[in-house]
Amino acid sequence: MVTPDKLLEALVGQRNETLESLGPLLLDHGVPAGRIAADVAWVDSWWGEESARHLHLIDYFTDLSIRVPALAAVAEAGRAQQKELLRTAESKERAARVQGR
Repeated sequence: MVTPDKLLEALVGQRNETLESLGPLLLDHGVPAGRIAADVAWVDSWWGEESARHLHLIDYFTDLSIRVPALAAVAEAGRAQQKELLRTAESKERAARVQGR
């Protein structure tokens, strides 16, 4: 049986047509936009500073809100999540630079 949770699992790390097709369906079935955004934002590997990853994802969610209006709530939740994670990453990176790392 296909459940919203099973469909959500299919979105982990999927920032493509999979999200664009399944995202509105999940929203219609009561899956919170923030939960969808968090799963979509998952990155299995990244080179460079953590802050750059969050900036990239903020750009992605900004573009998503324009390209797929039905996912505006997901895009807004994703931007909010990534902005918070960006602040944390920038703080850690500043501290590391001060400590000479």
